[in-house]
Amino acid sequence: LFTLDSVPEFNSIAQVLFSRAKSLGARSIASKRGEGALVSSASDLNVFVNALHGGHLIDPTELESMKSEMLPVRPFLSYGLGMMRLKLPKLPIGTKKAPLLYGRFGAFGSFAFIEATSNTFISGTVNQGARPSIGFKLLTKIASHVLEANQPGR
Repeated sequence: LFTLDSVPEFNSIAQVLFSRAKSLGARSIASKRGEGALVSSASDLNVFVNALHGGHLIDPTELESMKSEMLPVRPFLSYGLGMMRLKLPKLPIGTKKAPLLYGRFGAFGSFAFIEATSNTFISGTVNQGARPSIGFKLLTKIASHVLEANQPGR
């Protein structure tokens, strides 16, 4: 959230795109109090996902409830208790079963997920709000490449 103390940092934060027009710096994200008013880097998101899945934020039994009590939203996406489960739509080379990613998509194309079998964290953002599907497409592309590279013998 931007305050008088953080004004000097205003121009150092990546701009968000609305269609072809740039917003006014990060104010459009940081001033949305109803959405949590958080502006994070991919590195921050990885720290959070690691702490959440590492048992440092909530009890591991609560995390298991978050991962298991879900309702399907799409054939490849389920949601419940603040977490999403994403089944990659395309199998990475060398895998026999579609990997499951657990995490969240955020506003403006951000995402933070973990593939628990390989303990791989994947986070990022596309900093735009006009086409929310771009963040999903980027996540699935990165996840496929990373998980493929992590296969034994590669």
